[in-house]
Amino acid sequence: MLTLSSIQLTTFLFMTSYVGDTRAQQILNALISAAERGFRVMVILNYSRFEPDVAAENYATAQKLVEGGCEVCLGPPNQTFHTKLCIVDLSQVYFGSHNITRGAFSSNREMSAYTHTLDSAHRASGYFNVLWKNSIAFQHAPPPVADWQPMK
Repeated sequence: MLTLSSIQLTTFLFMTSYVGDTRAQQILNALISAAERGFRVMVILNYSRFEPDVAAENYATAQKLVEGGCEVCLGPPNQTFHTKLCIVDLSQVYFGSHNITRGAFSSNREMSAYTHTLDSAHRASGYFNVLWKNSIAFQHAPPPVADWQPMK
């Protein structure tokens, strides 16, 4: 069960390998800061073998998040998930098309929405929890390799 101070986040791509300060880096820092302040920060990142470059970027970001005190799961290796969802304190829901990348926050045409209805928050959290349960804890996920192939 989540505490009242929680952040549940899932995204297809969370890219923090840029040089310099970007919105993606600011979001990474904010998540780590929230974890340091006692928030339960749970992040699920796409880890599909069908997108090895995305998996490598997400694995590197996951390492930073875990080192900062966040809980991280990586999505199932044989399934791409493209969900962008953030639930704060089990009551505020943000969802839409934004990945957490420099382009998404500076030049792409993106659309995201916010709701604070309890029904929406409970539905979104239920979806997140199913994805969390079907993902791999970062500590148990092997690092991606360049010639990653889908598992049979």
